[in-house]
Amino acid sequence: RRHFLAALPALAMAPRLWAQSPAPALRVRGLSQLTLTVSDLARSLKFYQDLLGLPVQARQPGMALLRVGAGPQFVALKQAATGEAPSISAFGMGVEGFSVERAQQVVTQLGATATRSGPTLFVTDPSGVVFQLHDVSYCGGSGALGNVCNAVEASPSKGLFATRDLSHFTIRVTDQ
Repeated sequence: RRHFLAALPALAMAPRLWAQSPAPALRVRGLSQLTLTVSDLARSLKFYQDLLGLPVQARQPGMALLRVGAGPQFVALKQAATGEAPSISAFGMGVEGFSVERAQQVVTQLGATATRSGPTLFVTDPSGVVFQLHDVSYCGGSGALGNVCNAVEASPSKGLFATRDLSHFTIRVTDQ
């Protein structure tokens, strides 16, 4: 009984302690994709397949999505529009239990611009860097979550490097 009575003040404080550490609004699992805007899609597709041996896991208009490792991570090659310079144009992060509506609500509360595109959300940060939020299973394919990529096209080349994962990249901004 004494131990129970001694523990009562701690139990009374517990809700306050938990309230100070709210759960994150979005649970990002990690980097899921990188989009490269290229001047010649066919030429870049050949180059990256010869270099990395990545199969095409999905195609979208003007894009080829190259599977990294076992997927669903990918490098997207996007044909540049007339007058658009080649660049690293976007990156994506997989979110557990993803909801476009919930993600849009969270990022717009921070003052970010967010645009829905199918099962994903494109967000523009204060420096103008674009990133994409989507479900962790997103592969750029069909289905409600964009997670159906059944028609994987093998790379015509084994590639010079064995690529298993995306680990990081650097974004240069004018105002950190």
